[in-house]
Amino acid sequence: MKLKAAARQWSNYLLAEINPAGLVSFRIVFGLIMSLDMLLYLLMNRVHSKYIDPQFLFLYIHSMARPAPALLEALFAALAVAALFMAIGLFYRFSAWFFCLGLTYIFLLDRAQYLNHMYLMCLLSLLLAVSQAGHCFSLDNYLRKNPNLPVPRWNHFLLRFQLFVVYLYGAIWKLNPDWLRGEPQRFWFTNRAAEPFIGGIVSQEWFVWLVTYGGILTDFTLPFLLIFPRTFWYGVAIATFFHTTNSLLFDIGVFPWLMLGTIVLFPPPDWPYKAASRLSVWLKGPVILPEVSVQEGGQALKTNWKQLAALVFVHVYMIFHVVFPLRHFLYPGNVDWNEEGYYFAWRMMLHHKEAQLVIYKEDPASGDISVVDTHDLLTRRQRMIMKQRPELIHQFCVWLADREEKRTGKRPRITVRSTAALNKHQWQDLIDPKVDLGSEKFSLDHKSWIVDMKEEGKP
Repeated sequence: MKLKAAARQWSNYLLAEINPAGLVSFRIVFGLIMSLDMLLYLLMNRVHSKYIDPQFLFLYIHSMARPAPALLEALFAALAVAALFMAIGLFYRFSAWFFCLGLTYIFLLDRAQYLNHMYLMCLLSLLLAVSQAGHCFSLDNYLRKNPNLPVPRWNHFLLRFQLFVVYLYGAIWKLNPDWLRGEPQRFWFTNRAAEPFIGGIVSQEWFVWLVTYGGILTDFTLPFLLIFPRTFWYGVAIATFFHTTNSLLFDIGVFPWLMLGTIVLFPPPDWPYKAASRLSVWLKGPVILPEVSVQEGGQALKTNWKQLAALVFVHVYMIFHVVFPLRHFLYPGNVDWNEEGYYFAWRMMLHHKEAQLVIYKEDPASGDISVVDTHDLLTRRQRMIMKQRPELIHQFCVWLADREEKRTGKRPRITVRSTAALNKHQWQDLIDPKVDLGSEKFSLDHKSWIVDMKEEGKP
């Protein structure tokens, strides 16, 4: 009975009505930043360099269609408009779903372009699309003369939850021997010693240790500092320093500014009203926000099938995002080395892997062996990423064998000479050079052709 009562109390908490102002403030911030990001892709020619120029893309879904260049550019332009419409709440439901699906499609086009922050953008856009963030303080409401209504708490709660996952897994994965001894941080910063302004600071040993343990401490504590009123402003100060520093040190696009924008989700949901009240006192004049009627005591509405569906979605989503980043434990070996289970796990900037790769093509009839020149097939970034990641090497080799078989009627044998050094450990084979990668099937199982990383100092 106690368990049943606790479950009912938890459900009521998630379904209870709350003021939508905090959620809407994030909708506006997210929409504006995403609109700017899509425009930057177009204006800085990233669409061409990343998705149009390469002859080969490392598709997540191998049967997925690759769009024509003009259509892909049009999609980015449409996403910029859709994100802006999300911000102002115009055709909100359509705009939010269009942006979510369009961004996810782009994300799935090339595994070599994988970034944790683009994955996060897809997830946040999904949560906004399923939420009722467009039911209040929006142009849709204004044009239809609809009242601003409260939203179920789960709309706001799930966005917070997602950010907690990002921060806490980011901290947990740093608790590994390499990070704790200052690698790869020392490698990154030593290489920047000659840079003006910051080079003399970041190359210092004390800065390496500041980033090493300050990064762990920040990721672990920041979401908790932000969520409690008494420590909120300490969290804001730390977040501002942390994300601004990341923006200066690393080329990670709009991600630091997006993470700063998520701060609006952490105070109580009605914080814009409290801020307006304080601003009225400071300005000595009224600053009035539209009224929202919230049920007294925040009681949940009478449960219906939509709310039951929402509860199922919330719990499935939470369980998935707690469990899925742990899947690398199903594979033997060092995940930073073999990268099996590396994606979608919030393993952010945890390693530096130097790698060398030569791909060989053997004619099955004559036995002649030639070196494959990948420069005309892949961009510089694709080549740099592929040589570090065994699964990408495999995907490219299969494509290469398929293309050659289609052209000549004979399937070549594709082997590689792949060596790597992780976080300044010893160089060794990354892939078994005897294996015909062009004939290996795609599988989620452990890849036996990936050579296990040897322990430091052992042959």
